[in-house]
Amino acid sequence: MAVLIEEGYWRFAFCRSPQKRSTHFRDFLLLGFYGFTSFPGFTCFLYFLCFSAFLVFPVFPASPVFPVSSASRFHRLYLFPSFSNSHTFAAMQKNWIPAVTALLILTSCENDLNLTAPWKDIPIIYGVLSPADTAHYIRIEKAFLDPTISALEIARIPDSLYYDEIEAVLINIGTGERLTLQEIDGANDGYPRNDGVFATSPNILYKVSAADANLLPGERYRLEVTRSDQLPVVTAETTIVGRPTINRPQSGDKLRFASNSSYRILWSEATAAAFYDVILYVNYDEYNVADPSNIESKVAGWKVSGVTTNTEFEVPGIEFYKFLSASLESSISLRRIFKGIDIQVRAGGIELYEFQRVQLANTGITSAGGDIPQYTNLSEGVGIFSSSNRFARLNLELHEDSLDSLISGSFTRHLNFQ
Repeated sequence: MAVLIEEGYWRFAFCRSPQKRSTHFRDFLLLGFYGFTSFPGFTCFLYFLCFSAFLVFPVFPASPVFPVSSASRFHRLYLFPSFSNSHTFAAMQKNWIPAVTALLILTSCENDLNLTAPWKDIPIIYGVLSPADTAHYIRIEKAFLDPTISALEIARIPDSLYYDEIEAVLINIGTGERLTLQEIDGANDGYPRNDGVFATSPNILYKVSAADANLLPGERYRLEVTRSDQLPVVTAETTIVGRPTINRPQSGDKLRFASNSSYRILWSEATAAAFYDVILYVNYDEYNVADPSNIESKVAGWKVSGVTTNTEFEVPGIEFYKFLSASLESSISLRRIFKGIDIQVRAGGIELYEFQRVQLANTGITSAGGDIPQYTNLSEGVGIFSSSNRFARLNLELHEDSLDSLISGSFTRHLNFQ
């Protein structure tokens, strides 16, 4: 098990593919969960070493140096997950929910939650509701151990991950309206589960359409999950986050990134939002000089702000060119054409903010000893039920000076923008 955990960490640390990297990180944490059930002290110590190494060699995918394809422009996964999928939380559900699940469980090494208790049912639930999405998905799974079967073997059995009989209900606390979520295979909605330690098929999710839910900012919702065998009902509540509006830039404005100054982005405060982050998507066309008719549209996503509680952020102009220099391939055979920039501001609820704050604290050097806190807003088990929202300014142009710097400046001239 120690060898598997160590191999999982180094695969995650040095993988350059964002998709494979998220899978490696998920598996790294999940292997630790199973190792903890048999060797709790040793596994906690091993993970402390791994996270200590991470603090010295920070290679987490929060780094804004990964370009993304146009097909996945709003599916970026960072340390704080992207809420910008066309379906609620689906990007996180595909890759990060299992990883965050394991991280939550691992941080309870010295808490009262006993994962090795015989036949104990531990629900694991994740969902983020956003009025900007066309459908809302909740992932509901269980942590279940069989002392007679290998943990890795259990992970490959779908029946060990999902409940046989379950009812998930979304309740508007103000109106009392109740909506029963439909059990689906996420793969049929375009969200297959990535390969890894756990069984990939089916990918059970619980869904309700945006039209049926009719989420309104400021309203409070409760999730109730009823399991069989007279187990307690699992509940969690969240307030729907409103949409932040970008006040600067406005549509039609030209962005000016100067090497000796910063560009200021302003947005309005959103209802029930506990934090914000800002992402720039740089759109460009790319072709090879050997085949100039084969033009490919691409997008490079840059998370510029990190998590902030403010409603403004200043982007250092020089960092824009450094980001592109680090993100795009340098090749004398490639030519690029700048097409525009999309700026997106995302807002998240208090539950997500607290979850991230606690989890980041748990990776610190001083967190190895004593009781390690964990955050969940579920009445039973572990997980997060929260809300998010977003707003974007699309197709913004660069100022002529900045376009000239992109084409011929010292940081980006090797990228061959025309």
